[in-house]
Amino acid sequence: MLIDELTPLFRNKGFVRKVRNSGLDLQTVLVHYSRFLQFQKNGLQNATFKIKDTCRIDNGRIVPYTALANFPKDSSGIVSFIPAAGSSTRYIQPLYDLLRSGENPSGNLDALDKQHWLLPTQLGEKPECLSLENLLTLPKGLFPCVREGHTFLQLKILEQKALGNITKTVCVVPKGATNSFASLLRTFASSEEDVLFMEQGPQLSTLRLERFGTPLNHDGDISFAPAGHGSLIRLFPEIKNHFPDLDILFIRNIDNVIGCKQDNILASQAFLGTHRFVLDCLKTIRQALAQKHLEEAYLQGLRVLERFPLRKLESEEQRFLDSIAQDQEKSLWSILLTLFQTPLWLCRNSLKLLTLFQRPLNFLAQVPNLGKDRGGTPVIIDRPQGTQTICLEIPHMTTEDQELFLNPQIATHFNPVFAAIELVPQLTNYKLDDNPYWIFAEKRWQGHVVYYHESLLYEILGNSEMSNLMFLELPRSIFNPHKTLDDTKGRSLEHWM
Repeated sequence: MLIDELTPLFRNKGFVRKVRNSGLDLQTVLVHYSRFLQFQKNGLQNATFKIKDTCRIDNGRIVPYTALANFPKDSSGIVSFIPAAGSSTRYIQPLYDLLRSGENPSGNLDALDKQHWLLPTQLGEKPECLSLENLLTLPKGLFPCVREGHTFLQLKILEQKALGNITKTVCVVPKGATNSFASLLRTFASSEEDVLFMEQGPQLSTLRLERFGTPLNHDGDISFAPAGHGSLIRLFPEIKNHFPDLDILFIRNIDNVIGCKQDNILASQAFLGTHRFVLDCLKTIRQALAQKHLEEAYLQGLRVLERFPLRKLESEEQRFLDSIAQDQEKSLWSILLTLFQTPLWLCRNSLKLLTLFQRPLNFLAQVPNLGKDRGGTPVIIDRPQGTQTICLEIPHMTTEDQELFLNPQIATHFNPVFAAIELVPQLTNYKLDDNPYWIFAEKRWQGHVVYYHESLLYEILGNSEMSNLMFLELPRSIFNPHKTLDDTKGRSLEHWM
């Protein structure tokens, strides 16, 4: 779509120049603005998808944790990916509540020791650096999460070291924060070459818009915000180029501290080892199909099929499979339908095994839902072309579906932001500028009600149209989020080791 065809806003050369001068990607901003027009037309309501069913172990849509015992615990070829650009505003909310209560009118942080909260004074910061304004902007990854002063970022490095072979790390940090993060890791990483810092600057950001679509004016310039975790996918080709020999991205939340105790390490290794095994088989299948060696592809496919419990296909899926005359081809189609949950409509439209097997192999962990959990939920949704599986976020659920399908008896599992993603040099499959997996967030920012575009990372990566997708169960113990200071209160490093 040409700029002039969209809106007068993008015919304004002064505005276009401001966008470019800010470092924002003009084409991305254009896509986001066109989506805002859809959002505006819909009454400032995000689109919803109709849920047909949830993915569970009993319907074969989630692989049970016990099945992972069939695979080697292999963490080779992996680069750790840590999104660490998030702010600490919500995390330090108890501190602000205390300050407003009048118990500490001076705002003196030293007076908060009795609360046993872990504040950055334990990192040796100078007191003048710890004004409330600085605390508000301090990234969460730089806050300590144990009494000894180790930060969330440092705990992530300790956790991945305990896994064995993971020596390379990509850390996404706020713009201008590379030095602050690098100084914390000098004694934790094997060498500076082992860590790639990528700043979440304007190229991964979007416009803040007011209700009627006017870009917010901030001190005479445009105002922009991070464009959601989904925008981080744009970094994948650069990561692959930097670490060409690595082919799996291990994604974890910065604030989900699981520590280094044996059960969690074994669970993580089993998850990664299963992905390693399946990806190696998948690569052989791709190569064999490209060379028209159907027998070799079939034998590799059997290695995968025999190790997993297989779900029962729905009647239309079974009819499609029965229509495949060649037994070896039928076995390969069975992998796509039963294990990777490839939508039937996509199989019918493609009819090319190689095309479908070439999609990235993505594993999303799922942990048991205790009833109060609100995260991405593995579900089957209805689309105009047919059904597909996806890790769906709440903003894309109707109110009725939330009431029905978020019942923990039905939504038995949810995604704890723990994933193994095939690292690919091209993003064609993810259709970043042409997919419906985005929302507009409404926020109050500096006294203004603003809207900005967010791409939803796990709706894109955890999507059976765009990837060869599997949901794998892991123990609940790998989910320990730290959302406020109270979650870290009084904890020592020994607790996690």
